[in-house]
Amino acid sequence: MQIMSFLIFTAYNHNVFNTSEVFMSFKKVMIAVDFDKKALPLLSKISKLSLPTDTEIHLVHVVEMSLAEHFVPSLRPSADEISQIEKNVQDELAKLQKDIGLGDFKNVKLKCMISPNAKQDFLQYSEDKGVELIVAAAKEREGLKGVFEGSFTSFLNKFSAANLLTLR
Repeated sequence: MQIMSFLIFTAYNHNVFNTSEVFMSFKKVMIAVDFDKKALPLLSKISKLSLPTDTEIHLVHVVEMSLAEHFVPSLRPSADEISQIEKNVQDELAKLQKDIGLGDFKNVKLKCMISPNAKQDFLQYSEDKGVELIVAAAKEREGLKGVFEGSFTSFLNKFSAANLLTLR
């Protein structure tokens, strides 16, 4: 896996290489969406990546259900409640698509997953779809390691075969 840390470097020297050409090569891009108020403004940077408008983009949000909810039927949401959660998330993802500058893209998939293991299921979805680039917003900043990545981006960095672009 390759980390796209060159964006920080090119901010200082725009003549290193053409980042537009790099991003135009990706045919399938997955964007992690957690609806955190700190992360949402970061996602607006996606519109500056020079992705072709026919790029297959997956806007993905995972609702993490606790293990207790997963294994104890009385705690688990009903099928109707799960359908309503998925519909609400789909509606929010559709709004977000326009808000972050992806309104003109022709091939955007909106995905809500409900899972007891959000990281693993997000990773599995990316592999199942053949995603070449994952975009995630890093919002945690604890210690030196936290300056560069949070626990979610750290997980993707370790286990994903796709390229990873961390926005901060």
